[in-house]
Amino acid sequence: MGTLYRFMLASVMLFILVVPSSLKAGSQPKFVNMVGNWVDNEYKVYLHTGHKIGRIEFHIKEQDGPHFRGFHVWEHIDKGKPLTTKNGKFITGDKEPFVGIIGFDGKSITIAEQDDTGVLHGELVGENTMLLIYEEPGSNAMVFRLELKRKP
Repeated sequence: MGTLYRFMLASVMLFILVVPSSLKAGSQPKFVNMVGNWVDNEYKVYLHTGHKIGRIEFHIKEQDGPHFRGFHVWEHIDKGKPLTTKNGKFITGDKEPFVGIIGFDGKSITIAEQDDTGVLHGELVGENTMLLIYEEPGSNAMVFRLELKRKP
């Protein structure tokens, strides 16, 4: 009985020590390499005054695990008309820095603009498509959806 007891105790201890570390190692998702240029050539922006059509390109310059950063460039397709205001001036396009993160599931995405209140939420669909929803509260509130495709 003593030998069987020691064998069972050793087996339980081994199980307690080995299984949690293997579960933890397996729970770390591999993150999609986000670095590159992503584009949506035509998206609809909804404002309190109606809708406008824009083009946007995200340039992700660096990534550290789930964290990434870069800038996006957007423009109103109707070149002569402003899409929104910035610092009290009407603008037809802009370049804005952002930071982003891939969620714990390895698919969800959150992006926050710098010097702005805009936030994007969405998900990765494969390695070359991001589906995002933008929201910006305030006096010039707007929302839109993006289907960004990675440029080759």
